Amino acid sequence: MELYRAILAAVPDIIMEVDAQKVYTWANDAGKAFFGDDVIGHPALDYFEGEQDTYAIVEPLFQGTEETVYVESWQRRCDGQKRLLAWWCRALKDKAGHVVGSLSTARDITEQRQATETIRQDEQRLRAVLSNMPILLDAFDENRRIIEWNDECERVTGYSAEEMIGRADAWELLYPDKDYREKMLAEWKRRGNEFRNWEWDLTCKDGHVRTIAWSHMCETFPVPGWASWGVGVDVTDRLENERKISRLNENLERRVRERTEELHRTVDLMAGREIRMAELKDVIHALREQLLEAGMEPKASDPLIDDETPPGTAGKTP
Repeated sequence: MELYRAILAAVPDIIMEVDAQKVYTWANDAGKAFFGDDVIGHPALDYFEGEQDTYAIVEPLFQGTEETVYVESWQRRCDGQKRLLAWWCRALKDKAGHVVGSLSTARDITEQRQATETIRQDEQRLRAVLSNMPILLDAFDENRRIIEWNDECERVTGYSAEEMIGRADAWELLYPDKDYREKMLAEWKRRGNEFRNWEWDLTCKDGHVRTIAWSHMCETFPVPGWASWGVGVDVTDRLENERKISRLNENLERRVRERTEELHRTVDLMAGREIRMAELKDVIHALREQLLEAGMEPKASDPLIDDETPPGTAGKTP
């Protein structure tokens, strides 16, 4: 027995024994260091911090259960600090099988709990940020069921998170065209979970189709509990504006082309007229020479050959 008590005393975890009235009857060195050397003879309740249901949780021990009972309880350390202890408790029985108390081991998990709580709060803040980002964010489990659907997803699609999370037919709602849906899912499988700005045509609750450019970076930035996740940007208006600009450019190019062709025709027409005018000028000049040779004087000047006849001399003899 002394050997066993020596072993128990050397264990770094707290080990405490209570009787059937839940009064401490034995403690190892770690237990005395935590509760104080005078802990023996004090009810366990004396060290509780605040209202707790610890006794209700461990009551099956005193009813004779053979199971180990786990409970977390806030306890007051001998220096007055409030600490969270994790307890593993077993019933103690006499030779007749009657419960005479319990033997429990405990470990101070205060810092662990604080770290866990800090992580939990950080995750909550992160989720709040992600939920309120002005871009779509969704996440999926291993079966590609939606497990996260942020506010922007709700705003763009018209479907609430309650309607989409865990829904087996979510993909059919968002992508009702079976051929398109199967083609895109097959391409997703081929690409894996790392891609940027991949455009999907999504059908909203009101029936309108919006184009979303999705990016997945879940392998580079994994999130615990999310098999895959992605962010999306609604590029519907941008694509429509690009189409409008394209149409305007096409119209402008057509008008420029038509105007250029019209100008070419005008230039060709004017060039033809110039040629004909030059030919006519030559004919008039030849006729004039014939008249002069015949001794006949033209009575009027010809504007086409004014450059050869000085102003005011038409019809006069030299």
